[in-house]
Amino acid sequence: MVRRVAVAAAIALLAVAGWWVVRAPFVPKAVAAAPDVAIDQQPADARAQSSPAVTLAAPPTHAASSGASASDDTKDIERCGDEQRPEYGEVPRGPFQIHVQTKPGGLGYAAAQTRVDAALRASADPFDRAVSDMLNVGDIRSAAGAVDAVAQDAIASSDPRIYSLAMHACIDADARSGPLFGGPDPPQSCKSLNARQWAGIDPGNGVPWLLIYAQANSDGDVPAKADAMSHLVAATRFDDRPDIAAAAVLRDAPPDPDAAAAVDDLAQRGLWMNHFYFMPTSDCKSAAGRDPDLTARCEAIATTMFDHSDSQALRARGALLTFYTTGDSSRRDIARAERERSMAYEKSLSNASPCSQARVQMNELMRASQVGEVQARLESMELSAKP
Repeated sequence: MVRRVAVAAAIALLAVAGWWVVRAPFVPKAVAAAPDVAIDQQPADARAQSSPAVTLAAPPTHAASSGASASDDTKDIERCGDEQRPEYGEVPRGPFQIHVQTKPGGLGYAAAQTRVDAALRASADPFDRAVSDMLNVGDIRSAAGAVDAVAQDAIASSDPRIYSLAMHACIDADARSGPLFGGPDPPQSCKSLNARQWAGIDPGNGVPWLLIYAQANSDGDVPAKADAMSHLVAATRFDDRPDIAAAAVLRDAPPDPDAAAAVDDLAQRGLWMNHFYFMPTSDCKSAAGRDPDLTARCEAIATTMFDHSDSQALRARGALLTFYTTGDSSRRDIARAERERSMAYEKSLSNASPCSQARVQMNELMRASQVGEVQARLESMELSAKP
């Protein structure tokens, strides 16, 4: 199921953006969008992140594009191990420019990430151990082997967090497989994952039902599609949990300020997955003015998605579904305004030094795991506006 539902949409996005084989720091995760969903109104998916080892602070007003350009005094104040970060460059692969690592991280950088990995593996929470499997610090497994480890974690668990983690890891692996991007095929264990199993252990969550709806639509299975629509209407929330893997990293962050860059980069790797949401847009658009019952069901889904999602992308898609269903643009306008304000905030943050960026990003990410992306971003913007 994972393969058929996700690949076409993921590749459509990657054909525009290119696939970054080795991820550079501060790269926003890719969001794979269904073909019938407009993504131009979605808020930016780059997010600021946070660590319990770092004090929350607004972005500094001084401009410093890199640690090397900052003054010596600023370097002393903003120690974070930025100089230990690996370096990246671009190489051509067909029509794409692929990011590859040109210089490995320093010994302190690697040691900080190893300490986090050890803490995750020693955790009493099985989710933390699954996150460690996914991150694969030190490349102890192959890329496919790391995905297989997470899938096996999910198969043996009834924890919806782990199942969600594994489903997304398999979707991400599937999007990278094949000759176009050169990644290995996802392991056979991914075929054992099932969105209905996820839905069964995560009652009230509409996200797995979006995948079930997508599969039914692909199969032309009308009864299964109607059943999925009923569950989408009954959903009380749409939790994709985009931040919880990164937050697990941050909870185990060492208190050493020189480790902040390494921890931030590791947390960002927890966000580096394709997220696929197939919306019932076509059905809802065709029902407008012709099928009052289906229109009401679509409105209910859109309202829950807009008001009770834990990600900016899902909230924006709920706004679009409202517009497509009813013609009411008020939620779409709100989502657009949120996106524009968020982009302006990110632009202001880009003027800060790398260490300041890391601190602000880590704090927001930790907060997002608690209250969702939208509220966490609002709090960060309000904090940055204070004198």
